[in-house]
Amino acid sequence: METKDLERVLTLCKGSILGIDLVPALNHFFFEDDSVTAYNDTTAVIAGLDSGIGCGIKGETLLQLLPTLGKEVEFDSHLGEVDIRSGKMRIKLPTLSADQNLFEEPPLAAMSSLHMTQEAMVGLERCCETVSDNAVQRRCPAST
Repeated sequence: METKDLERVLTLCKGSILGIDLVPALNHFFFEDDSVTAYNDTTAVIAGLDSGIGCGIKGETLLQLLPTLGKEVEFDSHLGEVDIRSGKMRIKLPTLSADQNLFEEPPLAAMSSLHMTQEAMVGLERCCETVSDNAVQRRCPAST
């Protein structure tokens, strides 16, 4: 997959991961073949992304790794870890199994679906970035 697609999805979801190690599952991005879920016991964000893996990767670690990745990135998960390959770089990270995800998706009838343009998606990402920032370091979404 393209790294920019991964970055777009993680940026959208990062506001819904817990920043502290209180409960490990609440600070992980959970990848499920065609989606990524972030859940902090209050809110959840599910975004579409074809990753081909089914596990949880610690959010802070993956976000810090993003700037070092090349144009393409590939995941391969097995036995409690994931191999991340991008160009000549290869990194192994520990994972949580998919059954450790605490978020239970509500019935489809109770969910709302929204189809957005790319411009609306960028605006929502900027809002999520602002909401997830430290309150002491506020910034205007238009300045990002």
